Amino acid sequence: MSLGPTRKGPSLGGSAQFFAFLLTAALAHGEASDDLLNAGKKAFADGFYDVAAGTFQRVVSDYPQATAAVEAEYMLGVSRFYAGKWEESLAALDGFRGRHPGSPLSPRALYWIGAAQVRLGRYEKALRALSPPAQDASLLGPYAAHAALLRGIALEGLGRDAEAWIAYRGLLGPGSDASLAPEASFRLAGVEYRAGRFASARQLYGKILIDYPQSGFVKDSLFFLAECDLAVGETQSAEKRYATLLSVYPGSPWREAAMYRLADAAFRRKDLAAALTRLEDLQARFPRGSYAASAQRLKADILFDQKKYEEALTTYRAAAAVLPPGKERQSAFYAAGLSELMLGRKDEAAQDFSRAGSGGAREIGERASYQRAVLLAGEGQDDDAVAALSSYVDEYPNGAHAEDALKLLASLLDGRGNFEKSAPRWDALVKRFPRSQSLAQYVFHRGTA
Repeated sequence: MSLGPTRKGPSLGGSAQFFAFLLTAALAHGEASDDLLNAGKKAFADGFYDVAAGTFQRVVSDYPQATAAVEAEYMLGVSRFYAGKWEESLAALDGFRGRHPGSPLSPRALYWIGAAQVRLGRYEKALRALSPPAQDASLLGPYAAHAALLRGIALEGLGRDAEAWIAYRGLLGPGSDASLAPEASFRLAGVEYRAGRFASARQLYGKILIDYPQSGFVKDSLFFLAECDLAVGETQSAEKRYATLLSVYPGSPWREAAMYRLADAAFRRKDLAAALTRLEDLQARFPRGSYAASAQRLKADILFDQKKYEEALTTYRAAAAVLPPGKERQSAFYAAGLSELMLGRKDEAAQDFSRAGSGGAREIGERASYQRAVLLAGEGQDDDAVAALSSYVDEYPNGAHAEDALKLLASLLDGRGNFEKSAPRWDALVKRFPRSQSLAQYVFHRGTA
């Protein structure tokens, strides 16, 4: 039975031709992927990030086994980051780290992941990405200092300013990356400013103006330097800086704030005419701006100082109607109460002081509560006065009017024959104010009660 043709192995010559073909194809394959990779890098260097991303994607898709594919996959994520496509960048870089955990580019991919998370405001995730193990951190190379800066930004975003301060300060020591100094200085100044350390913040903002005049942080530093000047009482210097900002940087996002501060500065130095003129200019330029309500309140202060109490009251009311809850709104209610007092309307004043008694600054609340209690007592509304004074002495035991409030409260209780309640009040006066000129009176009333 014939078994058919016998299978023979390839001849030596055929084998050589076959391997030569494979080698030629592999070389051509490698050259094509390398050419594409270089084309993508050129597009990236020229700022055409979407074009670069598309080119790197072709390398990954068309030549997945090529050596160039690994770098192309990494550059794909970086290109998408620079194109502002944070989510796409994260997807590409997360995939890269998953597929190439041993690549020397993996730690750098983690840096870009952290940077993208910062851009997206996901500070906890950013912090995890930007705090790699020591063995990974050592591979970051030139990215190490940038990673420290981004860690500081993430810590700021989480409200952890003390830790952010350490991160920024570490970027300003000897041997640090000079290119990061302007931003590190600016952000460090911001931490100091928010902490109320205005002298230190002022020094840092001033250093940016002198040492880094070409940086992108000069415009904002000039504004915050003026804010620090105002906070430490250097009103004249602050005015000059605000005026410079308005003159040199007409497109500044702080323009409205600077105009308001100039009006406020004029008011502080009692140049009421200049303050009013500046406010009118502000209201004309920014009628619905973020300082519109504050401008109303400041205008009312000017009118009050000019003894135009009726106009001031109307303006305080308008400001309080639109100001958000907080110190400024509380201050407007308190000033409205003072205006009502100057106009002889005590009942209305008491109502305004009641509104100013809480919801903002404690010192304003204390003054308002005491003023209201005294008004009620003066109007013969003893029940309400006793309640108001009791509330005051309990809420502000060490307040500026604590002794006067206790004395008035004890006297009112005596006048009502309520000695059981007045006795401990007189006793409190004796014990808490042993050096008072009225001590003998307090001892006498305590004994009588």
